[in-house]
This record gives sequence, structure tokens and C-alpha cells, in this order.
Amino acid sequence: MTFDDIKASEIREKIFPMVLEEACRQWCDCLADAPERADGEGFAEFFFEIFEEKELEYAKQVYEMEAQEAVKTPKEKNR
Repeated sequence: MTFDDIKASEIREKIFPMVLEEACRQWCDCLADAPERADGEGFAEFFFEIFEEKELEYAKQVYEMEAQEAVKTPKEKNR
């Protein structure tokens, strides 16, 4: 997967921030056990691995949120 693959898909663009945060959390959680990660080298490859791993999970969450939003009445949307 590449950044171009993400830009080519509306749902991938929507989940990009969610996956980025997840990858950062996972990367930073391991810094104590893998201090060589402190320089950030390899993070991009790690990010794309996490994206492929989590894509369906996060896409499902986005679709569910959008479906819930679609059934709200206009008055509820303005809250």
C-alpha cells in the first residue's frame, strides 16, 4: 500500500487520521522495549502495515457512524 492508494479511496482518506493515531500509539508504546525506534526510522513502513491490518475495522466504524448520522432528523443533527 502507498499514500497514492489512500488518496484514491474516499473511505481510506476518512480513516487515515484514525490509523495514523493507532500507528503512533503502537509505535510509542514499544519505545521502552525498542529504543532504536526513537529516531522514527521505519515508521512509514510500520504505518502502512497497521493501515492494512486495521483498514476494515476502521472503515466499518466510519460506515456505522455515517449510517447513524443519516437516520437522525434534521433537529437532532443540529444538537
